[in-house]
Amino acid sequence: MNGRLLRFGEWLDIAGVLAVQYTTARMAQRQYKSLPVLQRQPQPSVIGVSTDGSQVEALPVSVIIPARNEEKNLPILLASLQAQRPAPAEIVLVDDRSEDRTAAMAIEAGVRSIRSSGPPLGWTGKTFACYLGAEAAKSPWLLFLDADTCLEPQTIGVALAYVQEHDLDGVSLFLQQRCESLWERLLLPTAYAHYFAGVRGETPLANGQFILLSREAYGRCGGHEGIAGSIIDDVALANACRRAGVRLALARGEALASVRMYTGFGSIWMGFSKNSFRFLASNPRGGIWTAASTSADTAVIYLIWRAWRRGGLGRWLAGIVSYGVGIWGMSYWQRLFRAGRWGVFLHPLSACIVQAIALSSTLQVVLRKGVVWKGRRY
Repeated sequence: MNGRLLRFGEWLDIAGVLAVQYTTARMAQRQYKSLPVLQRQPQPSVIGVSTDGSQVEALPVSVIIPARNEEKNLPILLASLQAQRPAPAEIVLVDDRSEDRTAAMAIEAGVRSIRSSGPPLGWTGKTFACYLGAEAAKSPWLLFLDADTCLEPQTIGVALAYVQEHDLDGVSLFLQQRCESLWERLLLPTAYAHYFAGVRGETPLANGQFILLSREAYGRCGGHEGIAGSIIDDVALANACRRAGVRLALARGEALASVRMYTGFGSIWMGFSKNSFRFLASNPRGGIWTAASTSADTAVIYLIWRAWRRGGLGRWLAGIVSYGVGIWGMSYWQRLFRAGRWGVFLHPLSACIVQAIALSSTLQVVLRKGVVWKGRRY
């Protein structure tokens, strides 16, 4: 009798793991695919083009780049901004007390550079830099870009045309992730897959790498001054927009821009540790789904270990099926990230690492250790 109960309990565990794996994988893919997709246009954006097509005027957009020690990334971004057609009205780089050639590079490129004295008490470096940039900008539209992004020549024009065509106050884009190191290829698709398992259509969300907002809407939601101390400033800004009735859309822009967020294991760990728990805390219901999705993928290792220790065709079949479901779920994200096919076969390992990062992030908050980012502790 006990043996039967044990076998029944095992099958119940297996059924639960498979159900959560399949359900959360479908949810993540469906949610990401449901986002509108912005594409490159065969002709330049009509915005800023005269009626006879002979003249291309500057777009009414101020590009704001918060930058701290970004000399390695800036040449790519600035070159892509100078190639914009139509061009933005101005580019404002806010140098957040960099210790390298960030400011000098901006000046050499003919970009307006503002020096930040560092964040006041209660601010983060990025929110204060964005605030300074918005205060200095002169255009009716503000585009906040991270320094590690790279735009296609039509990106700003297409984004501005989209918000005007759909009568929006702004748009934030998810970009193509450039994965160059082994750890980027292994961990970034996994992190996104589990992240989107917890995202719903009603979840206020933005991607700080690319946020275009009208100046009026930016002021109406309180701007970065209203989220001064937020570590996850993009999500906080999206929440502020929702409360103020600002229509900030979220869209996919992989064809329009790319970004390389992290360069290796250490920067991935620090970056995700900074954000993971805070995102889950800001969206508790979605956080439960994200945690369940990650746990189900890590459970594959346990199912295979149990089959190896105890034997039995049923146990081996359960472990193999669970492993296969994980491969199916991750295949979409590996293709999206252009990270190579081999990563899907290591999905239980990458899920374990992502879960460890989330636990580390939780401990940072619970133990009030704060986070270290860009050389500062918050």
